[in-house]
Amino acid sequence: MSRNRSDQAPRGAGTDVVEALELEWTTLLPSLNARLREWAAREPVLAAFPTAPVLLRALRSRRDFALEDAILLALLRWARLNRLAGRLVVQALLPGLKLAARRILFEAGERDELWSLLLANLWQRIASYPLERRPRRVAANLLLDTTHATLTELARARHSTEATEPLVELAPARPGQEEVEVLLARGVRAQVLSREEAQLILRTRLEGVPLSVLARELGVGYDALRVRRRRAERRLLLFLGLRDVRFPSQARPLSLARVGGGGLAGSAGGGAVTHPRSRR
Repeated sequence: MSRNRSDQAPRGAGTDVVEALELEWTTLLPSLNARLREWAAREPVLAAFPTAPVLLRALRSRRDFALEDAILLALLRWARLNRLAGRLVVQALLPGLKLAARRILFEAGERDELWSLLLANLWQRIASYPLERRPRRVAANLLLDTTHATLTELARARHSTEATEPLVELAPARPGQEEVEVLLARGVRAQVLSREEAQLILRTRLEGVPLSVLARELGVGYDALRVRRRRAERRLLLFLGLRDVRFPSQARPLSLARVGGGGLAGSAGGGAVTHPRSRR
């Protein structure tokens, strides 16, 4: 049996990253189908799938999470020897990557940068995934770790001069505010949020300052400030490993104090679990 480290997936054509991945997938199928039969000789869980598309449908069906984990673990073992196995994992997780990209995309001009980071981080995690330590919820772990790493890199590029600065003076604490401040401070330290974004959330969500008033104070447009806050909140929630939920109205306490007070989930908190209702 040949285990060739030199098997390299060719680069797809076209300017759109996702389109290139899909085009590349079709050109790789003959090689993948041949390799899949070889891998199945060593990984019995793969023997039930005669072709890569059949295996892909099984991975995306979400009908049997235990089987999904077993398949992905087998592919990850082979990915350390053969890049085609890793490419199959990438294709299986592509819907999850698309969802992550939609949630954190800031501007249309950043799409290529975002996808380059997502794919680079995913390949790194495929190559280094701790098979023995995290044998469950493999797809969710890969996606969460990839998203977290990508958000951190994007934030570092935007706020390199702000990352080490502490939060400015905060308003007097009231019930629930301490927990929110802790979460926001974590976001600033991880470069997911800027200091100004953390203050924007605190002042409008907890202190009740209307966005229109703050916009006039800062000399920016109301819509621009609203979009800035929404993007910051989504990045923070993704960093915490939580679902992209909506924040309550300004008159109510910030929901992060309730949903995040128990600590970080997923890789953001050093664990392997995700939100109990979110598989990917």
